[in-house]
Amino acid sequence: MIPQLVSRSLSVDQTFAAPFLFVSPGYQRPFAWQVDTAERLLSDIQVAAESAPDEIYFLGAILLVRVRIADEQAHSMHDDTLFTGPERVFEIVDGQQRIVTLAMLLAVLRDLTAQERSPLARRLARASGAAKGAAVADGGSAGMARVRLRGQDDAFLDQCIGAAGACLALPAVEAVGEPQRRILEIRDFFVRQLSLLDADELRTFATFVLDNCALVAIVTNTIDRAYQMFTVLNDAGEPLTRGDILKAELIGQIAPAERERAIAVWDDLERRLGGDFEQLFSFVRTQAGRGAGPIVEAVRAQVAAMPGGAGDFVFDVLAPAGDIVGKILQASHSGTAQSSEISRLLRYLGWLSGKEWVPPLLAFWRRHGDDPAALLRFLAALDRFAFGVRMQGLSADKRAQRMAALTTQIEGGMAMRGPWPSLQFTRDETRAIEFSQRDLHKRSPLVCRLVLMRLDEHFGGTPLPAGTSLTIEHILPLKIAPGSQWRLDFPDAETRQKLASCLGNLALVTSAVNERAANHDFSKKVTFYFTDGKSTESYLTAELYGVKTWTPHQIEQRLLRLSSGLNAMWRFNEHVSTR
Repeated sequence: MIPQLVSRSLSVDQTFAAPFLFVSPGYQRPFAWQVDTAERLLSDIQVAAESAPDEIYFLGAILLVRVRIADEQAHSMHDDTLFTGPERVFEIVDGQQRIVTLAMLLAVLRDLTAQERSPLARRLARASGAAKGAAVADGGSAGMARVRLRGQDDAFLDQCIGAAGACLALPAVEAVGEPQRRILEIRDFFVRQLSLLDADELRTFATFVLDNCALVAIVTNTIDRAYQMFTVLNDAGEPLTRGDILKAELIGQIAPAERERAIAVWDDLERRLGGDFEQLFSFVRTQAGRGAGPIVEAVRAQVAAMPGGAGDFVFDVLAPAGDIVGKILQASHSGTAQSSEISRLLRYLGWLSGKEWVPPLLAFWRRHGDDPAALLRFLAALDRFAFGVRMQGLSADKRAQRMAALTTQIEGGMAMRGPWPSLQFTRDETRAIEFSQRDLHKRSPLVCRLVLMRLDEHFGGTPLPAGTSLTIEHILPLKIAPGSQWRLDFPDAETRQKLASCLGNLALVTSAVNERAANHDFSKKVTFYFTDGKSTESYLTAELYGVKTWTPHQIEQRLLRLSSGLNAMWRFNEHVSTR
């Protein structure tokens, strides 16, 4: 029986020799190591070479997929043949960062020792570039380098380290992207550091790298088997993400004729979504009704259920979903009369810490996005619900359950114009929302601040300035010093505590103003609110300009006004008898 994977400990000299030609496959990420990581690697090797020169220094494991030779009769995975013979291509699943960095280290050592024309210099030359010009057994072109990256990064790496003397060439090549900049910086760092060694030290260090530094190469012939292993091997490198795992699996399942297109679609989504790309799989999983369980397994099940498999998933599910999610998370809608209001509501929803509202919106947008009026109506209902459940204090699990029910209703063909039962509040829920306005800050300072920001825009008519960072100030302090005027104005302690926590007593100010205002009497507080005349970022705080006193009646009246603002925005006074 042919084994599914084979492993062997190899010295660096053996690793950068036949049969290994390392290729970064389409699902692999760009080069990501920074100089500080390369510096740690170099320092660790130097310490090992000085403290234990006769011992093996372990550099970790690399995980490879053996690319089958086109005319190979049997794809042998026996270790007596796998690690010998002519150059063959191995895709790097895990360990790319170390392989590329070691390739740069060997190239720098090659160029710094080239003038010696010694056996060591020839070994370094072979390890860093002897594969060039070799006939490639799997159909690759002649001139293939020992390590190959993706796209323009491949030619750049070759330019930096490929030819003899390239590492010392002046002027330096010019990086045009972030991965290329990192390659150039690490190469030049190695040149600077190793140039400090004298000839004997350099020979000793280079010999130690070739003979005493070792990796464990784990080779398999299928990407599925490789990704069962990758998580255990990733403690020393740049960890792959769920997106990397799924990309490896799904792209490999797509027919060769469509594979490059699928990679281009995937890479474009990663570029446009940036740090939000990982969330896309969670949104797609939930939208498809597979909200429970691990994300990777749920996506696999979704792909398996599609007639066209991985291709259908990438082109017909992931690509359109990614386009919509990008607009949702970036609060960007354009081209229609409703676009400004749609973008405004998306911005508000983006304030919320949880993203359980995205899957139902994604489902609705995919079905009805070509009707901006319908999309705006749905968004308004979703905005009302998303803020209302937080004012009630519903847990994340309960919010997710309500949103999942809504997604199911949409996917089941729920009417475009509503009503949307899962977005409605019962009488008890609207009462809970009304009651929360008296102690919302106690329940959740974050939700309280967001609600005040919404009210500020509602009454002020304009958004708060971009980048505004405001905190909640209790005008009537929660804690009052003995002898304070507050005790005279609010003699009943119980009433004082109730009023201090309600929306009517809260203002939005900067953290610096909040610290200065502290527990001072009202007459002094307002001098801190308006240190530059009437200037303040918050409309609701600006309304306090010129106010001379702060009494229980004023707080109650302000609470009534803010409550009316909430009802104007969200119609919390409307409810249904059942959900």
